[in-house]
Amino acid sequence: MYHYAGNNPVKYTDPDGRENKAALQFMKDYIVGKNSGYGYSPDPHIPGDTWTAFKKGAENLPDSLLCYESVWASYRNTGTTKDMPASRANAFDWFKAGGKTFVNGIETTKKLEKNILNGESGDVVFMGEFDDMYGHSVLLESIVVISDDKLELNTVGAFSPNGKVGPEKMIFEKNKDGKWINTSHGNYKYEFRGYGQYEK
Repeated sequence: MYHYAGNNPVKYTDPDGRENKAALQFMKDYIVGKNSGYGYSPDPHIPGDTWTAFKKGAENLPDSLLCYESVWASYRNTGTTKDMPASRANAFDWFKAGGKTFVNGIETTKKLEKNILNGESGDVVFMGEFDDMYGHSVLLESIVVISDDKLELNTVGAFSPNGKVGPEKMIFEKNKDGKWINTSHGNYKYEFRGYGQYEK
């Protein structure tokens, strides 16, 4: 079932269906809470073919997850953006490069949105460094403005500090250099890098 504008048409709009809320809903329906007790193995990297074979409702979801793998699985299994690469670094560059892709069968333009206030439901949130794969990726649900220099991002994804898959409220605070830093994700002080997003 498709819930228009996240069941909140007063606050959100999605006139042509190009926001990938479907990936966010897939994450909630088929990954979050499935076989509860997901943990991280000593080597949590899951082979790409494992994710390629994953289908809606299947019970073969790996018992250990990395953050971007859960995002990638969600995108692939909604029938949208099947060409998004399967690593944080490559996906970041894929959105940053812009260009055309298909979302729900409609040709659209992908982009990396650098303004943290311009996130849309279903965006990929990129944070941290990517040259050495030290970073984190989740799906955005909503943004709450606490003050001019403090935001709460409601997200869904896989989280390494506690080894679970589910929702997490992330607090970002603006530092003296104007950078937004995550101050709520354990010892990881991730810098906001951008949203993987579709042009309207």
